[in-house]
Amino acid sequence: MYDESQLRKAYFACCKKLGMATDARHDFNHAMTGKRSATRFTLPEWRAVVARLQADCGRKDVQPGQPHLKAGKRRRRRLPAELTTCATDEQQAFIVDLAGRISWDHEDGLERLIRARVLIRATTQETQWQGSLETLDRQEASKAIRILSGMARAKTRRRRRHAV
Repeated sequence: MYDESQLRKAYFACCKKLGMATDARHDFNHAMTGKRSATRFTLPEWRAVVARLQADCGRKDVQPGQPHLKAGKRRRRRLPAELTTCATDEQQAFIVDLAGRISWDHEDGLERLIRARVLIRATTQETQWQGSLETLDRQEASKAIRILSGMARAKTRRRRRHAV
């Protein structure tokens, strides 16, 4: 089932695509529901209005009162502490390789990054950086890899821009 925030996003996206000004949007709302303001819509009214707007935008698979919306984002659940395991050897090696591609402002740049942006353990667990990649769990290692990969890509882009 859709929640109001998904319907609201689709509503304003369709209005923008159709080039509706505020007054035109309010007139449309009044014609569809008898209410000028979308803040007063009930959930069935939201579905009817969004389905109509999507049809007006050219979407062919929309039935009256049944808008087509993307599924909401699923939030990842943190695994319980007893199920998490240490970072794999491959993850640790990849982190070391990526860190070597980045010029750090400080000698302990990697450690600072991990302490500030990677450690995601619950407050009941030890959150201090132990100075070794082996103390990271798999999720933390994965997060470190994502961050370091982005930093390495940014450095490569800057190098290319300056080389031209």
